[in-house]
Amino acid sequence: MSLSVIYFIDLIMITLISSFFVGTKGMHIKRIVTEIPTSLLANSIVPIDDNEKFYPYFSIPMLKKNINSYLTKSLKNECNSYYINFSPYKVIMVDNQETYYIDTSEYIKNVQMHFRCNYFNNFNVDFYMKFIVLEKGGISSEF
Repeated sequence: MSLSVIYFIDLIMITLISSFFVGTKGMHIKRIVTEIPTSLLANSIVPIDDNEKFYPYFSIPMLKKNINSYLTKSLKNECNSYYINFSPYKVIMVDNQETYYIDTSEYIKNVQMHFRCNYFNNFNVDFYMKFIVLEKGGISSEF
């Protein structure tokens, strides 16, 4: 009787401890991604348009290169592989409601990033972030 109780307690403790470590690893990966240095985003902004007027916008190839480089180094021992996708969008007011459209223009102000990573068996980190270039060249991000 007492031996089966000890096995049961061991099983419960192992389950709790492994759940704790799996959960904290997922939170650590999400923190790495959500705390992308703003300098990476700032280096991806082109400040002047073709008419040589101040009109800051994202260079999507540069943004992809900067963020992929950062994530490759930062997530080296955290997950084997990750999926990342960038979707430029624009917001248009229709009937006093924000409507989102895919932005196919050359001057992209808003980008949505989708990040997904499988880090342990069926445990995934999967979320979206938005990066916005403000009118004066500043950066806003939200998730």
